Amino acid sequence: MTRTFATACGAAVALALLAVTAPSASADPREVVVESSEPTVSCEGRTTDDSVIDFTLRTNAEGEVLESYLQLFESGSGDHLAEGVPLEATFADGKVDAGFELIDPAGDSVGNARLVGTYTVGETVTSKDHIRRNNSQWHSERSYTPYSLTWSGVALGPWQVGSMDCTAWASEGTNSFTVPHRGVAFGTYWTPSPECSTEEIRLLDVSTYEDETLILVDTADAWGWAAVSGDGVQTGAIDWYDSEGEPLGTGSASATWQQLSPAKVTTASPTPSSNLVTHTTAHQLGFDLERVGGRHLGTTCGVGFVEWRQIGGLGE
Repeated sequence: MTRTFATACGAAVALALLAVTAPSASADPREVVVESSEPTVSCEGRTTDDSVIDFTLRTNAEGEVLESYLQLFESGSGDHLAEGVPLEATFADGKVDAGFELIDPAGDSVGNARLVGTYTVGETVTSKDHIRRNNSQWHSERSYTPYSLTWSGVALGPWQVGSMDCTAWASEGTNSFTVPHRGVAFGTYWTPSPECSTEEIRLLDVSTYEDETLILVDTADAWGWAAVSGDGVQTGAIDWYDSEGEPLGTGSASATWQQLSPAKVTTASPTPSSNLVTHTTAHQLGFDLERVGGRHLGTTCGVGFVEWRQIGGLGE
């Protein structure tokens, strides 16, 4: 369940790494991480006037409360109606009992809430996974136990409960991995040439996925995020935002690719403890981006596709 009333604006293009790095050789040859059991009940419901109820109660294996959370907000707009300040709570020995004081957006108390119920423990399911990658081995064993939950009473101050959709469970796991003497990491990314930055274009980032190209462009007064796809001339749309991340509008976008060098240019950067090898294939990218108001922004410049692999020196 996600909390729909909190959203964040902004976008960034990161390097598309195809693998994770292994810990450095100074670590223990095998490391074990144990995830302890955290029984959890999570609910999303509706009041009789269609307001949304968001409730979570989470404890550790000893029954100590780790999270006690309750919010009520308007359906659709996501505006807060009340936030629950936790009072006493219990989630152990087959019993669920969570109390809250309800505070409205003005900071005033609008009554108390209390959710009381019982649960029964279901059958535990265990899964095991083994992965080999980058000179390391990962082993994990996880168990998941569902709970059947029954509410005997739910009071929400001035609101009346219309429906409650809840899940309750406990899970735990053990993860272990070997740390090789020399770790390995690898990945790929696009690197625009200096000519891609023009008087108007202050920053250009490019990434690709199958037949789709993603372009992030930054100008003095706005930045845009374009997604184009297709064979030959790729087409799509670009969304423009001001410096505060507020939407300015949407325009058309297009891009074309041409590979310039059939052979890869290889460079190596050896050190006493590591070696980084890169293979770069030169391409030419041309793009046209429609700005808000109909004006167009575009250029043609060189972009290199870099494939890299590093052995050793990771995490140092």
